[in-house]
Amino acid sequence: MFFRIRPTGLVVAGAGRFSYTVDMWFIVMGVTFLLAACGGKGGNGTDAETEPEAALDAADAVHEPECSLDDECADTLYCNGVERCLEGVCMDGDPVVCDDEDVCTEDSCSEDEERCEYEPLDADEDGYAAETGVGGIPCGGTDCDDSDPDVNPGARLDCLAAPDVNMNCNDIPDWEEVVLTPVGTDVRVTDHIQDTTQPVIAWSGSEYGAAWTDDRHGGSEIYFTRLDTAGTIVGSELRVTDATDSSAVPRISWTGSQYGIAWHRGVIADTEIYFARVGADGAMIGTELRVTTAVRLSSYADIAWTGSAWGLVWQDSRRPLGGEDVYFQHVGGDGALVGGNVQVIRLNAALSFPRMTWSGSEFAIAWADNPEGNFEVYFARLDGTGSMVGSELRLTSAAENSGTASIVWTGSEYAIAWVDARDGNNEIYLARVSASGTKLTSDIRITDFLLSSDSPYLEWTGRDFGLAFADHRDETQIWFVRIAVDGTMRNDEVKITTDPATSLLPCLAWNGSEFGLTWGDFRHDPLRAQVYFNALECP
Repeated sequence: MFFRIRPTGLVVAGAGRFSYTVDMWFIVMGVTFLLAACGGKGGNGTDAETEPEAALDAADAVHEPECSLDDECADTLYCNGVERCLEGVCMDGDPVVCDDEDVCTEDSCSEDEERCEYEPLDADEDGYAAETGVGGIPCGGTDCDDSDPDVNPGARLDCLAAPDVNMNCNDIPDWEEVVLTPVGTDVRVTDHIQDTTQPVIAWSGSEYGAAWTDDRHGGSEIYFTRLDTAGTIVGSELRVTDATDSSAVPRISWTGSQYGIAWHRGVIADTEIYFARVGADGAMIGTELRVTTAVRLSSYADIAWTGSAWGLVWQDSRRPLGGEDVYFQHVGGDGALVGGNVQVIRLNAALSFPRMTWSGSEFAIAWADNPEGNFEVYFARLDGTGSMVGSELRLTSAAENSGTASIVWTGSEYAIAWVDARDGNNEIYLARVSASGTKLTSDIRITDFLLSSDSPYLEWTGRDFGLAFADHRDETQIWFVRIAVDGTMRNDEVKITTDPATSLLPCLAWNGSEFGLTWGDFRHDPLRAQVYFNALECP
């Protein structure tokens, strides 16, 4: 603080860095008087003789102005306002206020452009403007959830999401819309100079078990291996059979602790059904079990696990006067026969290819027969002993052949897919059947192409179906499609194999998040197939 006296006699206070005209003589005298009174630094008057010029220099240094022009205060920044020089002191400007009073824009000040900018609202900064702003006011954007950067029109779909999850804002639940695609390139499972074909696959909860027909020893045998989710062999291959007669066409099921495998063995005029168990470690449990001992052909078995036992069905020509039938056998969890072979259906023709599933309380089978000169698809339910429940149901009544069925249980009803020639060429059809054995829908055509589709394999995911099949529209390749529980297609078919060589006989297994798929493939030798694998996952 300092004081000066104007000629008018007023006493004026000055502080900080304000600049005034000062009567320097009066200040010097005041300072001299003050030092004399206080005794200077030492308090004894020894510094009282300080030069007046030094005091003047100090006063000038303290009160030198900071600025004289506004430009001397500018910091080159636009958004913090314009700086001013006020009475020798640089004063901050008022920051630029950018507010267009629109809740659908994000307001900001741009230093680069030196202006206010008003961008469409994108609170989660995912690159998509919001559909609505505060209070639900329409904003015209496409982001249905502007608080979550993972939800926007370009979001990755989740095929395992809850039914009401719609990550890409198009009002279609993700799991309904997503297209499953192959993972990388096809994986070759077998690598032998002889034929390895007819592969089947089952999921154990941690890996796949695969079985196939293998000719590496000169005659057909059944082999088994474990595969991880990438299709890489875990451990070693297991030779399940070792016989002089041919073993072929395996089917497989998983119990929770072991695999059950059924197949037929024999010569052209006499084949029998066999069964074996394989542990989770890929080793044989016990020895193979012969299921049939009748004359002539017992062949094309299928297998299903009930939770405590297996059921086997197959086609059989043991009747003394000839003819085909569908037979059933109950096999205990210990791998032993329970009772004898049970005749279930009396057929009119061979090549019925019966297929079976377990509903939790009973078996259901689908097969083909030709009582009127062409093959039709039939359905029946069986109790745990193989006795028919109710009566058989004729599923198809087309003018041309229908057959090669695949059947699954959804938890509330059955679905059956088959090959049908009613359209002039083989196409895949599907029908739904109630738990009580009533047909719920008319026949639903799944494929629609000029060339044939065949070998359908149907699998249930817990929400919808996966269907793999062979198709001849572009050479013979493996295709896949997802089908809703009502039979409508989720999306277009996906081509799985791309090599121009023939691929055939696909088999699917759902592991809870993706499908494992095996098939026979001739890309390495036009006369000898090899087993291939790929997985189908969310993209």
